[in-house]
Amino acid sequence: MRFLITLFFFGFTFFVVESCKTPSEITPTDPEGMMKADIGEGKVIYMRDCTRCHDQKKVEDFTSEQWSNILPRMVKKAQLDETKSRQVTAYVEWELEND
Repeated sequence: MRFLITLFFFGFTFFVVESCKTPSEITPTDPEGMMKADIGEGKVIYMRDCTRCHDQKKVEDFTSEQWSNILPRMVKKAQLDETKSRQVTAYVEWELEND
């Protein structure tokens, strides 16, 4: 009986401690996973927001140097926040590397 009480106590203590942690403490940060999420979100933003004013352009039709001039202007015109800007940039860079 003492064993079961001790086991219950430790199990309950573990549950309480784990439930008090923030998500960043529970799941390790994964730069690669975050980058993949940025690429996916960036593609959605690119396809949705970058076609409001003009036809969708193929990323590979422009060089990396050209994109370094295009993106800052388009981000400003589309009024993308810092997160969306980072995501679109991640998508464009990924497309250029994987063309």
